[in-house]
Amino acid sequence: MKKISMLVFAVVIFISGCATTPNMGYTTNSPEQARKNISIQVMEFTDQRLASEKGKLGARYNQYGMKAGDVLEPQNLMGEIHKGFLTELERAGYNSSASASEDLTLKGEILAVSCDQTNNSQSGTVKLRLILTDKGHEVLNTIYSGDSKVPFTFDGTCSDAFNDAVKKPITTFVKDLDQYIKS
Repeated sequence: MKKISMLVFAVVIFISGCATTPNMGYTTNSPEQARKNISIQVMEFTDQRLASEKGKLGARYNQYGMKAGDVLEPQNLMGEIHKGFLTELERAGYNSSASASEDLTLKGEILAVSCDQTNNSQSGTVKLRLILTDKGHEVLNTIYSGDSKVPFTFDGTCSDAFNDAVKKPITTFVKDLDQYIKS
């Protein structure tokens, strides 16, 4: 019986490869390593929406589809978007800050923001113009947009749909930035 259990143990170890082979630890110059050497200054975003579009993001609708009120804009909408870009660029491996940078500078304009609530969902839309400069030369000037539909939450702010909608332009911008860095 002892021989069979030893045989089973040996077979299990052999099949699983449990620390029986050396780890070769190959290193390459990955995009993540290249990003760590690049600094990006993220400027405060400017609000290019019409005056009539500021202050509220959309409307709340009751279960019968009738307007029940307004969805108010967060107090610091531009700051929230700015903070989102700083966070996501850091998460992607870039050195981002609001202070001056010798490498890249990102400026953003808020073109449109909306959010509507019904009794079972929230839908948000964001449209941003992002301008990337490299040592003073404009290398990217693109309009990014994102939309989202998420389940309703009772906070009354539409923040889940807004945050989800903002992630899409940020993610797309990071991919475009990676392409620029590679070229």
